[in-house]
Amino acid sequence: MRKLAENTKNASESIGKVMQMLQGEAARMLEDSEEMHEIANSSQGVIGKLEKKFGHFYESAVTTLSGARYAQDLSFASLVKVDHVIYKQRAYVLIGDAENEDSKRAVCVDHQNCRLGKWYAGEGKEMFGDTGAYRSLFEPHRKVHDNVRQVVQQVGQGWERNPELQDRIFAGLQATEDSSLEVMQAVDRMVADKHPHMLRPA
Repeated sequence: MRKLAENTKNASESIGKVMQMLQGEAARMLEDSEEMHEIANSSQGVIGKLEKKFGHFYESAVTTLSGARYAQDLSFASLVKVDHVIYKQRAYVLIGDAENEDSKRAVCVDHQNCRLGKWYAGEGKEMFGDTGAYRSLFEPHRKVHDNVRQVVQQVGQGWERNPELQDRIFAGLQATEDSSLEVMQAVDRMVADKHPHMLRPA
């Protein structure tokens, strides 16, 4: 009987020790859990900051890319306008030098086969085909070529001594300049239509 009591006492003590050990482990687990919670909260803050920084970086990259595309389109538009001006200048050269073969060849091409016309049907369409201004460029450009060809035909008819012919040539040049202004405005609008955000006030 004493042996049974002793075994019971030993078992109780062992169970008590195991329980204390389990309580200790549970307390440590609770502490670890609280630490993990703090680490998680801290990590969330760091992740939030990183996300914000990457968001700023992304916005900056998008702005830079957008600005680069805008600059590229402005450059293309400027080259197109310069080329158009050179075409007109060839017509003016012929008024003073009707036998200038280079200028004759340059102004005899129609609105589809000049450099602006080829640009319009190819690269220009790819870059600006979705804009309304792109479509509005076609007609004034055609008129420029039609008017220039008429002027060039009249230049070889002794305009220097014919006031009526001079008036017709002047009217043709005026019509050319009016249509040319529409061409320039349409080119500017193409860029503006494609990049409306670049024109917003800061």
